[in-house]
Amino acid sequence: MSEILLATKTHIPPLRSHLVNRQRLIHRLNEGLGQNNRLTLISAPAGFGKTTLINGWVRQTGMPTAWLSLDKGDNDPVRFITGLAAAIRRVAPEAGDHILAMMQVPQPPAVEAAISVLINDLAEYSPTDSQSPNIILVLEDYHEIIAGAVHEALRLLTDHLPHQLHLVIISRVDPPLPLARFRARHEITEVRSADLRFTPEETGSFLNEIMHLNLSPENISLLDARTEGWIAGLQMAAVSMQGRADAAGFIQNFSGSHRFVLDFLVEEVLGCQPVEIQDFLLKTSILDRLTPSLCNAVAGVEDSQSTLAWMEQTNLFLVPLDDERQWYRYHHLFADLLRNQLKRLHPEIVPSLYSRAGKWYADRRLITPAISYALQAKDIEQLEQLVMEASLTVSFYSDLKTLIEDIETLPDEIVQSHPWLSIARAWALNSSGRFDETESALRGVETMLAERSNPGGKEEQGTRHIEGHLAALHSYQVFFQGGDWKRAIELAQNSLEFLPQNDLRTRAFVNGWMAGLLERSGQRESAIQTMQEAVSLSRKVGDLPSISFELSQLAGLEFTWGKLNQALASCREAILISEENMRQTGYTSLAAKNAYLLAGRILYERNELLAAEQSMRKGIESNERIEAVAEGGFPYMLLARILLARGDQAAALKEMQEARGYSQQAPASVKNYTEAWEALLYLQQGNLAAAIRWAQESELHFDDEVSLRTYVKHIILARVLIAQGRSEFKLKGADRGLQEAAMLLDRLLALVESTGNVKYVIETRTLQALALNARGNFEGALNTLESAIKLAEPEGFVRTFVDEGAHIARLLKEAAARGISPTYVSMLVGVLEKEGHMTAEAIQGNEKLSLPSAPASGLLPEPLTERELEILPLLRSSLSLPEIAGRLTISVNTARTHIKHIYDKFDVHSRSAAIERAEKLGLL
Repeated sequence: MSEILLATKTHIPPLRSHLVNRQRLIHRLNEGLGQNNRLTLISAPAGFGKTTLINGWVRQTGMPTAWLSLDKGDNDPVRFITGLAAAIRRVAPEAGDHILAMMQVPQPPAVEAAISVLINDLAEYSPTDSQSPNIILVLEDYHEIIAGAVHEALRLLTDHLPHQLHLVIISRVDPPLPLARFRARHEITEVRSADLRFTPEETGSFLNEIMHLNLSPENISLLDARTEGWIAGLQMAAVSMQGRADAAGFIQNFSGSHRFVLDFLVEEVLGCQPVEIQDFLLKTSILDRLTPSLCNAVAGVEDSQSTLAWMEQTNLFLVPLDDERQWYRYHHLFADLLRNQLKRLHPEIVPSLYSRAGKWYADRRLITPAISYALQAKDIEQLEQLVMEASLTVSFYSDLKTLIEDIETLPDEIVQSHPWLSIARAWALNSSGRFDETESALRGVETMLAERSNPGGKEEQGTRHIEGHLAALHSYQVFFQGGDWKRAIELAQNSLEFLPQNDLRTRAFVNGWMAGLLERSGQRESAIQTMQEAVSLSRKVGDLPSISFELSQLAGLEFTWGKLNQALASCREAILISEENMRQTGYTSLAAKNAYLLAGRILYERNELLAAEQSMRKGIESNERIEAVAEGGFPYMLLARILLARGDQAAALKEMQEARGYSQQAPASVKNYTEAWEALLYLQQGNLAAAIRWAQESELHFDDEVSLRTYVKHIILARVLIAQGRSEFKLKGADRGLQEAAMLLDRLLALVESTGNVKYVIETRTLQALALNARGNFEGALNTLESAIKLAEPEGFVRTFVDEGAHIARLLKEAAARGISPTYVSMLVGVLEKEGHMTAEAIQGNEKLSLPSAPASGLLPEPLTERELEILPLLRSSLSLPEIAGRLTISVNTARTHIKHIYDKFDVHSRSAAIERAEKLGLL
């Protein structure tokens, strides 16, 4: 090999200016170097910034770095080892000269002998006495190597790597090394595509601070989601946007069909694959999820399992969707490219590919995805049969928006002549919370039925079937839009009369819906029985999404019935079935979200706080993947309550802010519900002023008519009234507030006792005890609390009592002294003591409690953002501004801006003043 060629191959590439700070990855690489790992592997597809990362890192280390850029010619073992020696010679001539001379003779030594000489030379080279590496050796583009002899040379080198050398391999595919063994011995640091993707913060820094595009946070977030943090994709998008007036419009339309992306992926990825892989990629590109048997059916091959495994190993833009590696998807931009190429090269086969996918799902009774693919194939015959069988199962679909759009792409004359298509669309709209559009769709179906009426014939039977669906949908409409549960029950019962007995799937669904209505009307036993019937029908069908959904609903009934253990068992079964459905179909179901959120509430009540937080976060994650009826910020409020119980006020405040953002987009009834929970958290934090403000703005009154739908808001109002009446606040009208609370609680207790809602009975009686105690009736308070304790003990309720804090401490202490459920009450007292609520004042009975400072949300003109909450504790440390920026992987200017915002919100002018203010607010 010529000296000129060797010089170019062993030259470290110049470092580009204006790079995004990737300190989080630099820190990981430094950790690997400090732990004396023998190897660092950077493995990811094209365009993920592998070389740029290592280039910047080795310069930061200041260590001598030998760099070898590989190409196809290096599949010759002699050339490969010559390159290694030349690279090492640039930083350690003593270790490279000998082997380089040996490789330039007419008959160079065998690979094993040559590598042995190189290893021995390196072992003798040690400019310091340290046992740490003295040289970093970087092998760039190792994916170019396919020769077994070169792989063997690398294996020999890694097996006997001297401590003086740290090896870095940059590759698009994993090298054939014993990586599992290295992992087991903690001898390898790995950085892969998931690590290399830009975080949202890095995306914003790149687009606005480096490319100077001045994009809004919304557009940054959209482009980040579209590219999935793929750096090359972001660069191509940024270049394309420079000089454009309509950046937002460009981002909306940015896809794999964009010419820069198209050229890059075709040249760097698709064109480099074998012909059979290209064919597989194009045919399976119509799938939003891939699993071996589905790929076999669509691509017409027999061994997709091996193909998918090979594609994952070679980093071919394939994203695993589960730990078992049964389900995958393509990177969004890569999938766009493949589909565009398929339509351009083979448009005639596209409909048949969609039909094959639909048939695969239909054969497995996975109706919802089967419907989606039949829609895309425009296979009306298959489509109508599917939606007739199970049109309402679109309620469990993980992408309702896409399904609705698919139906709307069909010609009007087809939809208008096939009412079942309109029924399927109506269910999807209903599940998305788009009730006005649902109503319009239902009127269209009714018009169609009127026009095709044929009394007595087979068509009439089909009409009654459709009318069963119409009645069920109208039941939803009247309840969610007007709260008329009586009329909603009538319509649900009408639906069951119209539906055929053999339509088990729909009958199960309607039974489940009606059970919820019965529960709201106070008919608890009927509700439980009806829900159990729904579960039984779904089990007969074997419809996993329906079974898990109805189990999660059953768990909700069991929870309010006070059966915590039973409800948790139902949640866990629902989750297991949802996970099995995910393994079979690749789709997340609505039931998973419901079950995780409810399990989080149950675990919280039992004071299993870490498990509660984990479950709630999983529920929120599932909720974000599903477009269903809006819940506003309620899940985030629940999470905030858990975090508050764990003593993390800053994290709780962050979730409360998240809840506010979501609730602004929700219907008014949901928004009001979320605000009520926020007031409850204010009370727990000691921010009475904010809670009183909510009570005034809510327009609730102590003598309102009460119902189960308003129970949560009214019970929180009662808490506010009790808090106003406590002597330590000395508020005007305190005694009247306590009287109003007592009257409101009496009516709430009568309501929840009549409906059998044991959970609410326990809570209401507990508050009655607190109100009595605040009015000086200690014995009456203790007797009332004892009745709550007797109901709560069998199922282990904890937080219903403990969340009342020091105000309930003396009552529980006295209950323990009088031998009331001694083991159980002692446990509650123990939790209160652990959380610091057993104050001397409470035990003495004065109830002159010193409440904690109010949170920032109640006193600041503007709440702190998520990033500002992250920076706040760092201000209390000794870290400098650049160190804070490095810790958060943001620029110094960005960190300075965030800190200035904190000062402005706190109305302070120094770091020490900001820390003092944060401590007073309970944020540190």
